[in-house]
This record gives sequence, C-alpha cells and structure tokens, in this order.
Amino acid sequence: MEPIAVVGMGCLFPGADSPQAYFDNLLANKDVASPLTEDLLGGPVSRYFDSRMGKEDKICYHTNGYIRDYSFDPTGYK
Repeated sequence: MEPIAVVGMGCLFPGADSPQAYFDNLLANKDVASPLTEDLLGGPVSRYFDSRMGKEDKICYHTNGYIRDYSFDPTGYK
C-alpha cells in the first residue's frame, strides 16, 4: 500500500468553524445542539415546526445542530 498525504481539509459542522474545532468538540464530548429561534429560521418558529414527524416542509425537533452564519438558498433543492 502506498503512503498518502492529506494536503487540506474543510468542514462545516455545528459549533465548529474548522476541522480542528470539530475534532476538539468530539474529544470534549461537547453538546453543540441549540434550540430553534426566529433569527435562525428567518420567521416565526410555528411556521416551520410541527412535532408530528414526517410533515412536509416542517422541522419536528426544537433542538438541533445548526450551522450559523452560512448563506444557503433552499429553493434550489425542491
């Protein structure tokens, strides 16, 4: 087997802005989950939340791992 070198790595995980921060969170067993808020959703939580699992276009959990400060356009994925 030939040796390989990892030249670079990128990642985007809740509570971590770098691969090192991600691995530090794992090693520390850090809980990075946070509650749903209007600023995360860009509107009232009730518009997106439904506790019944499987409801189309709804989130069924109040606490999740959110990636903050990231621009994403969900309309490209319908």
